[in-house]
Amino acid sequence: MSSSPPTGSAASSSSTVAVDLSKNRRVPALAALFSQLSAASAEAQAWGAFFQSTRDFYGRKSILVVEVVGEEGTDYRPTHLVLGDGREALPPRRAVSHQPTTVSGQTSELGTRHSDPDDDVCRGGFVGETIAAGKPAVFSDLSIKDDEVFGNLLITYRSALVAPYHRAGRIAGWVWLLALNADAFKDTHLEEFALRCGAVGEAVERVRRANELRDAMARESAQAQRVAQVRASLLPQTLPDIRGVELAASHEAASPLALDAARAAGQSIASSADLYRVYSLERTATASAGGGAAGEPPFPAYGAPIGHPGTYPTGASSYGNPLRAGGEGAADLRSAFLVASVEADGPASAMYLAMIDALIATLPHQQLGAADVLAALNRHLADRRAAGVRFAAFLALYDPATRRLDYSHSAGAPAALLRRPPLRGEIETARLEATPAAAPLGPSAVGAIVPPLGENPEAIFPRLSFQLAPDDTVLFVSIGVPDARNEQSEPLGMTRLQDGFRRSSGTPTDGVEQALRVLRQHEGSTPPARDQTLLAMRVSY
Repeated sequence: MSSSPPTGSAASSSSTVAVDLSKNRRVPALAALFSQLSAASAEAQAWGAFFQSTRDFYGRKSILVVEVVGEEGTDYRPTHLVLGDGREALPPRRAVSHQPTTVSGQTSELGTRHSDPDDDVCRGGFVGETIAAGKPAVFSDLSIKDDEVFGNLLITYRSALVAPYHRAGRIAGWVWLLALNADAFKDTHLEEFALRCGAVGEAVERVRRANELRDAMARESAQAQRVAQVRASLLPQTLPDIRGVELAASHEAASPLALDAARAAGQSIASSADLYRVYSLERTATASAGGGAAGEPPFPAYGAPIGHPGTYPTGASSYGNPLRAGGEGAADLRSAFLVASVEADGPASAMYLAMIDALIATLPHQQLGAADVLAALNRHLADRRAAGVRFAAFLALYDPATRRLDYSHSAGAPAALLRRPPLRGEIETARLEATPAAAPLGPSAVGAIVPPLGENPEAIFPRLSFQLAPDDTVLFVSIGVPDARNEQSEPLGMTRLQDGFRRSSGTPTDGVEQALRVLRQHEGSTPPARDQTLLAMRVSY
């Protein structure tokens, strides 16, 4: 047995019938106005769309707009009067005077104006009474004659619609739609007109907020540019000539957008700025025992030297003031390598970097080691540090005569990296350790910790040194390098940086480039949220 397909179908269980709005002018007119207001990028553009749409819908009517002034909400400032033919009769931000009499001989179609263009606030009159009532209204059979504010300017208008517009939940102003005949408006018109006024008020508020944000961002950008210029001026334009040493450096400023994004993602990252310098110290007369008793190393009273390979030998030269950032005659001088970071927002970072640079350059350096220079810098910063500001510094002093590197650091400063030629049969790379803040400094300082910079004026910093040899390369970096984040917010760390440094050819330029290659591969498309500084030195002979 076969079956045949059904010859009919069941009736639909539901149906949709659109309401006929072809005779309703309000809906399409309001929809068109809302679309224009949403695209407005300036207050004048929003008000222009409102005026044109309102005149198109209601015909050749005039429109008066006033802005409420003050907390009481009774004072006002007329901002627009658009006549029936579309002409703007009231210049924006100017209003008629309180009295309909001539002041300083200045009169116009709007009555008397104040001699002071800023004194344009009005009170009272028909407009003031309507504002005081505080609610939308329909007026018929009007007679606005000898008004105390507008004089006879509004005498020809016989009916009006009045509705407020708002800003931040409060009435910001009022709008009047004025007609010449006595019964032009009905109660049903007020609802549509109030919607229009509310829409233009929202659009004007949106535009104002956008403009305020744009102006604030422009000011912040200008300030950031000025700060960046100051910070850039502190960085060396050229590196000095040091006898038997080759130098290379790289610096990239943090991206403000990256810092904001990192904070928005929940990362606890402070805004940091770097300073790197290579100074030359003027040489004074040689001290028989470093200025101390026979056999003592040349360290003054900032704590006893920590037992570490390579303390200054007896009879080492002493060095005096001032410290010079390169320059003529610097080739035979002991040199100082500084990489410092400041965690502070805005212009404060540039101010503190300039302070550190000035202090380092003017401190007396006779018989001082790196730890002593940091201790002196620490005392100055402790007296001047604002709350929430943090410092970190790695300072190394190099003597080309002995190839000895005397160095010290504060808490938060990364270790320097040492690379030696593999043909020596020794380690290819090592860290000139920046001891962690909670770790012992060495066998002679069990339990000692590395202090932060600029907090305790009596802090003692580690005395460390290393005997360099020809072809050794040292890489100093700021905290922004090992702390560089990738898209997964993972820090680069020192191990990967050390691996990249090991692959370099041994020249300081290639050492910096190899380290940067590892850094950029790790970051990917993520811009740096902190300054990134790399400074390399190579002992050539």
